[in-house]
This record gives sequence, structure tokens and C-alpha cells, in this order.
Amino acid sequence: MPQNPLKPLLAPLFDKVAQALADRGISPHLITFAAFMATLCVFVAIGMQIFWLALIFILINRALDTLDGMVARLQNRESAFGAFLDTFADVFLASGAIFMMVLGGNSAFATPALYLLFTWLVNAACSRAFEKAAISSNLPAPVRSLKSLVLLDGVSNQTETTLVLILICLLPQYFPVIAIFYGSACLMASFARAVLARRHLK
Repeated sequence: MPQNPLKPLLAPLFDKVAQALADRGISPHLITFAAFMATLCVFVAIGMQIFWLALIFILINRALDTLDGMVARLQNRESAFGAFLDTFADVFLASGAIFMMVLGGNSAFATPALYLLFTWLVNAACSRAFEKAAISSNLPAPVRSLKSLVLLDGVSNQTETTLVLILICLLPQYFPVIAIFYGSACLMASFARAVLARRHLK
């Protein structure tokens, strides 16, 4: 996943907010719940085709998604369940937003939406299958962490997914183009990972 170019600029602000939340005893699960509520607001806004509002709630969701992990680390409350929730929330937001683009009333978006969801699913399954096989084959960590493509390597990478959702909200009329372009990139990443698996798995 490419480095988020805004991260160095936003890091000091997020550090202060996370520290303030941690000092006040705010639970990371409570922040995760707030992020989930923001996700539901995204769905409603997209369904009503109020894309500027959807964009605001997407940014709120992404901010909360970052803060819950930071607060968990500051409070020494990191857990496997928290990591699971983080991944689940990312996939729920992205797939739900695409679903709502169709449910919102534009039937012309159905085919590109299905294509995008299909390629996301293939990419996620391919990535998970490689990870599982690499672990069972006792491949060293550096090999297990290799990326099939530098830019697109998974269904729930925050930077890429967030950029796609932002583009959809800013340019909803170009949703088919965005969906086909990004979906094709995910599909290429899947085939590239298959090549990677052939090279390293016996």
C-alpha cells in the first residue's frame, strides 16, 4: 500500500486527539462504534444521492478508524478482536457504499458495481489464500509480506479504498469509469499474486 501523503501532516493532530481520548478513558470500542454509526450515515447519504454529505461522513469514519487503534495502543488494550473489527469495518464501509450506489436508484450503475465487488472479492480471497498457504508452508516473514502490486494489494487497504470512495462522492456521474478502472487494477493484483504464489509455494 502506498504511503498516505497526508499522514505526516495529520500525525501531530491525531496524536494529540488520541492522547486526549486515552487520558479521558474513552474506550477504543466506543470509538469503533462511532465509526460504525458514521458508516451507516454514509449509506443513507449515498442512497439519497447526497454525495457531499456522504463524503463528510466518510472522512469522519476514516478519522475514527485511525483513532480507535491509536487509543487502543495508548491504553494497552490492543486485541485480536479489535484487529478483526478494524478489517471488518473497512470492508463493510466499502462494499456497502458500492451497494448503495445501485440501491440509490441508478440502475446503470449495477453492472460496474457488480464488477467492482467481484474483483474486490477475488482480490481478498487471493490475498487470504496466499497468506494461509505461506504460513502453512513456513515461508519466512519477508516472503509472506511481499506485495503482488505496489499500489493495490488487498480489498481493505485504507488509502486506496478511501481514495476510491472520495472519488465516487466527488464524481458520482463517473462511477462506472472509477469502478471499472479500480476493479481492473484489483483483478491484475490478484493475477500478480497468483504468479507470486507459483514462484514461492511448492
